[in-house]
Amino acid sequence: MFEQRSWYLIYTKPRMEKYAEENLNRQRYETYLPVVKKQRIRNNSYIKITEPFFPGYIFINLSIVIDNWAQIRSTMGDKACTIW
Repeated sequence: MFEQRSWYLIYTKPRMEKYAEENLNRQRYETYLPVVKKQRIRNNSYIKITEPFFPGYIFINLSIVIDNWAQIRSTMGDKACTIW
């Protein structure tokens, strides 16, 4: 049977995107967390930081029929996991 997979957005707790992504990957879900590198001034010097391109969101590749969405909603770092 043909398995239809699509990308969805998951809303996470503030600044918990990486934590949620790691936990979902541990459960064998395919995820994508785009990041951007920036320079910030701290203590009169520039520092390089990496932060999520879409703060509060990560992408997940799911099959609407096969994958267990209840597992995703209870993943640490997800905020009652809203999926779009």
